[in-house]
Amino acid sequence: MPPGYIPEPPSQTPFPSDVPPGMLPPSGDMPPPPPGGFPPMGTPPSRRSKIGKRIALVLVVLLVLGVIGAVLQALREATASPKDKAACTATASLIETNGQNFTDAMRAWGAADDEKIRVEIQKVQAAAFARDTQALAAALNRVVERCGRISKDFRTRFNNYCKSHEGACKRNFSF
Repeated sequence: MPPGYIPEPPSQTPFPSDVPPGMLPPSGDMPPPPPGGFPPMGTPPSRRSKIGKRIALVLVVLLVLGVIGAVLQALREATASPKDKAACTATASLIETNGQNFTDAMRAWGAADDEKIRVEIQKVQAAAFARDTQALAAALNRVVERCGRISKDFRTRFNNYCKSHEGACKRNFSF
């Protein structure tokens, strides 16, 4: 042996040299598989685990969408101007008084910064002058929907009104 040569331990000797190239050595000469290696072949994941993963994915997506919706709602409420909130307060008063303060609501809507509320004022005025109750109800429903997105105070007042006046409103308000 040359100086500095370190012999290999007997358990880690390479494959025997008498095996022809391209052939595998006998099974007794194969080294053992490494621990924690690949899973055994031929065992596909169970159907339950696939369904469970899909359900978990759907739940995570719904949770993320819910959080995004809540953040957008809070952001919209936080960025609403005082004039927008005043218009929504006037709308709640209009609903609670069954239209007795119609002119006050019209003034508040006209002063609102929210474009969607200001667009509806023209439709409400046209419907009121034409005495078209269906068009008036449709325009008011759009204002109610918009105010429901802008003001928590409006949502609370509107929900209380609907609870105390059963049948008066079903998700949408109409006179």
